[in-house]
Amino acid sequence: MNNKKMKWIEYFSENGDLWQLFVEDDYQETQADTLAHNGNEAVTRREMPAIDKVQVTIIPAARIVDKVKGQVAGEKLFHLKLSLINGDDWFAISQQAFSKEEILQYASLFVGLNKFQAERVWKSKKLGEVNTIRLEDKEETNN
Repeated sequence: MNNKKMKWIEYFSENGDLWQLFVEDDYQETQADTLAHNGNEAVTRREMPAIDKVQVTIIPAARIVDKVKGQVAGEKLFHLKLSLINGDDWFAISQQAFSKEEILQYASLFVGLNKFQAERVWKSKKLGEVNTIRLEDKEETNN
């Protein structure tokens, strides 16, 4: 799972307007980007790389299991995904799917952590392997 490196671009106008973009490192700036919502033009521009902090994503576990009948499974369940916005290929997806209440509790554990802190918490909570997209029930693989 390739993460794109991200950056912040900050603009200022003579009238004190301040606006920011959060974009991929290879983002091609447009003329519209350099204008405030009120039409004032930017007089200064500053690029700042994103810091190595964990990005927390909640992924719906819902999927169509029968297209003909329109049957959906896992509609009220969610997986937790962690990744980094600094271009590192590190990521984690929770082995188990959780209810909305549970996933919000788990997600809050990772906000503001760096990669190494997140890995320690991830392992201590037994949420699954790191750097794999394969989610499997370990008990079923022993049969």
